[in-house]
Amino acid sequence: MSEIEQLKKQFKAQNLTLDKTEMENLNLAQKLHENLEEMKSDLETQQELKIARMRLKEHREIIDKFRERISGKTTQISNIQKDLNKSKDELQKKIQELQKKEFQLLKMKENVSKTHKKMNEMEQLKKQFEAQNLSMQSDQQNLKEVLKHEKMFLCDGKQHLTESLREKCFRIKIVQIWILSNILLNPLENFVAIIVVFIL
Repeated sequence: MSEIEQLKKQFKAQNLTLDKTEMENLNLAQKLHENLEEMKSDLETQQELKIARMRLKEHREIIDKFRERISGKTTQISNIQKDLNKSKDELQKKIQELQKKEFQLLKMKENVSKTHKKMNEMEQLKKQFEAQNLSMQSDQQNLKEVLKHEKMFLCDGKQHLTESLREKCFRIKIVQIWILSNILLNPLENFVAIIVVFIL
């Protein structure tokens, strides 16, 4: 009986050992499962991180490309702004030149108008001079005729008196013609001469 008891005890002890070993194996299996799950989660996380890094790299490359484009556009805009400023300065200079030319044209137009007015005045004076010259020639011819006839009918004393008066009138006409010719040459400087003509 003692051997059987001893065998039972041994069997019981072995069962306990087996149970304990099974429990340990279960615990190890559980821990292994948990470790596997954790490793799986870590692998998934690493994969997600890898994907995220790849996407981040792609985004950075896109951002770098955009930065390059923006930098190029900024340079273009800066160059365009410089060209615009240069064109603006050139346009301002052209406007000033055109304004200056416009002022010169207005001045020339004013001078032409004054010259035209003076030419009209000179033309009028020329016509007056020609009319006066014709009148003088006519008067001179008439004077010659009068003197010719008077010489035939008047006595010597009266004849000399008449000739003296006629010659004086003739000289006055000559002076008037001379003054008018000077007025034609210098129309703005002979106002006094005009008065003399009217007085004579």
